[in-house]
Amino acid sequence: MAEKLPVIIDNRGDNKVLHALQKLLPNLQSMDIATGVFEVGSFLLLEGFWQNLNKIRILMGDETTRRTRREIVKELLEKSNESIEQEKERDDVPERWPPAPPDAEQIPEKDQPTLFDMDSK
Repeated sequence: MAEKLPVIIDNRGDNKVLHALQKLLPNLQSMDIATGVFEVGSFLLLEGFWQNLNKIRILMGDETTRRTRREIVKELLEKSNESIEQEKERDDVPERWPPAPPDAEQIPEKDQPTLFDMDSK
């Protein structure tokens, strides 16, 4: 039978969140964390434990280190840029474009764009 975890983990003695996570993570598929303070370096202490999770969600307060803030922003930007590039590639496929209306080449004169020369006086 698996060893029971304490009801309250207070980081005193061996009753540490680190030890609890090391016991729990091998049996989990995903992990949700809610914390007031988060430090990305904490994951280094759990090396080999969290990499096999399918999903990690972190709800954190705004208190963090510069390093953590920098890493989170960097990852969010990379994921955002990847997502944007994937959408651009997906939308660049002609088969996915809607068909042009039959009279698309014939724009009525009243709908022609008007060009203004802003440099002329």
